[in-house]
Amino acid sequence: MQKAPRFILILGLLGMAASVFNYFNGQIDWYINLLSLIGSLGLVVAYYQTNKSLAEKKD
Repeated sequence: MQKAPRFILILGLLGMAASVFNYFNGQIDWYINLLSLIGSLGLVVAYYQTNKSLAEKKD
């Protein structure tokens, strides 16, 4: 595997966008929105950490 699958990054970014939209729309509770934002941010961080780890392993 050369890089992490890009759909992980896309899924994380879409989740963060949905969290921001729901925050301003106000249809769900704030703590559920916060959990969604943290989970989505975790996907984005995992994507970049995996790519960094694979690049270091390759060298």
